[in-house]
Amino acid sequence: MRSRFTVMALAAVLALGVAACGDDDGGDEASPEAAGATTTTTGESLAPEACDAYVQLASAVGEVPEGPEAGAFIESDVLPLIETLDASGNEATAEPVATMLEVATAAVDDPSQFDDPAAQEAFSEVGGVVHEGCGYAPVEVSGVEYAFEGIPETVEAGPTSFAFTNEGTEEHEMVMFRRADGETRTFEELLALPEEEVGDAVVFTTATYSPIGETTYAIADLEPGDYATVCFIPVGGAEDGPPHFTEGMLAEFEVT
Repeated sequence: MRSRFTVMALAAVLALGVAACGDDDGGDEASPEAAGATTTTTGESLAPEACDAYVQLASAVGEVPEGPEAGAFIESDVLPLIETLDASGNEATAEPVATMLEVATAAVDDPSQFDDPAAQEAFSEVGGVVHEGCGYAPVEVSGVEYAFEGIPETVEAGPTSFAFTNEGTEEHEMVMFRRADGETRTFEELLALPEEEVGDAVVFTTATYSPIGETTYAIADLEPGDYATVCFIPVGGAEDGPPHFTEGMLAEFEVT
């Protein structure tokens, strides 16, 4: 596997269809397409109901429960949103949405279907169209060794689309959290907590992974609060090792 995050971050990234696997032992790297990367967008406008459905979908897939309840949640909370996207009839998203619909239908019985590279690519491709075609506040972010560049100090609340470009020489990801209400510890302190304690201290917001030289997309309906973007990939791309955020790849911003 390309990297190891906290259990919570890994589950969220996989659910969003933006994690990718490679072979750190010298095998074939995952292609940008298999990794869910895309730099192709159309500039076409999407119907408002399709835009709203994608924002809700980005939140819903991050809330899929573990265990036997996952299938029912996917059927009741995920599939209808993909069906709304499908019904919008947008030519630019027709093929990837059809893939998303097929994968989500299969995931009712087997949630691991979301790990399929085809699903990951489809989610990201639609994300690129949403970034350009829905009129949401855009934020352009670059990942380098070892920092996030382009994240403003403050962002207005509401649907926000992040385009994340990897301009570095290593793989990078952007996992976003909001500090939980009433939490006063710094993000550095929170990241040092045991995994079982992190879930009560932060709220997962969105995530995306970008291979070297690629741009991927993540969207979130931001509410006021303190946020951080974090890269959990190990330094040098090894299987184990200190994550990028320990070298400074942690950026904070406030949503007002």
